[in-house]
Amino acid sequence: MRGMITVLRARPLLRNLGLRVLPAVFAISWLTGCAGGSNAESPKIVRREADRIHQALAPALVEEPRVHLYFQRLAQRVTASATVIKPRSTEMATWTLQIHLLDTRVPTAFTAGGEHLYLSNGLFQMTQTEDELASVIAHEYAHIVLEQIARSEDLLSEKIDERILEKLLVYRFVVQGYLAADEANADAFGSRTVAAAGWDSGGLGTVIERASGSRERLASARAAAGRSPVAGDGASNRPVADRATFGELKVAADAAASRGEARGGAHAGAAQLVSAFPGCITSGGAAQVKAQGEIKEALESVTLPQTKRSDLHGPDSMGKSAWWTQYLKPTRNSIK
Repeated sequence: MRGMITVLRARPLLRNLGLRVLPAVFAISWLTGCAGGSNAESPKIVRREADRIHQALAPALVEEPRVHLYFQRLAQRVTASATVIKPRSTEMATWTLQIHLLDTRVPTAFTAGGEHLYLSNGLFQMTQTEDELASVIAHEYAHIVLEQIARSEDLLSEKIDERILEKLLVYRFVVQGYLAADEANADAFGSRTVAAAGWDSGGLGTVIERASGSRERLASARAAAGRSPVAGDGASNRPVADRATFGELKVAADAAASRGEARGGAHAGAAQLVSAFPGCITSGGAAQVKAQGEIKEALESVTLPQTKRSDLHGPDSMGKSAWWTQYLKPTRNSIK
């Protein structure tokens, strides 16, 4: 398994995706703060599609060995605690949570499902304690464990050109947002997870407030923390990194991110990509809305080859701005 913050070798985003503006978005929600939605599909499908998205996100990742090791230890503690609360399915039991650091100052966190969870450097720098960071991680991991990543069908099995396929994988996250009940359940599960692991369960609300997140998200996070048990005494209460080490890790992450900014090139395109991520902490504001609008316009401009459109949709009756919309309708079940 690759390291959590290892930058994967990948083709340049623009050529990989075949769109002029598409690098502005991956795994984002058009309607709400995070990408996702209740899901009845196999976790294997979610994992495969998340892996494909991760390959495209690679240029936006930061590589810093000490932070990598620290995130790995946090991931192990969070997943162990969560498994006690809700045993994972047979498929999920084989997964290893990977926490990736994104090179952006925007305070954001999100998951595309599978084994991948993303935290921005801006969010890491904003957190003041390990409890706060762990609370964000536990919330995002809850979306995975509760199988809230929306899928309507397995796009990897479709007869679609690779570049167009990646556009669809990405844009499906744009329009399929979490329900309010999904977020509330993730808040509740995440709070129980961090408390059981020995951290302060109020960390998520603190981060949302500091980042000027929505009142609804803040109220939900605080309500969930209020219902969570207080962490007990003992070894589990000890932080993975003490306060001094936590500060050193933040400095190391920031320095690594600064080196990435200086590289430019493909990394500059990835910076545009991450500017569109709304995540689960704050909304992206006007910049996010602008980027999402550009992506929608770009996807609408794509025309499938005549033969493939016929194979996928029967008679050539769907315009180029409508053929892809059938893939954006998830099957929502009752909230788990």
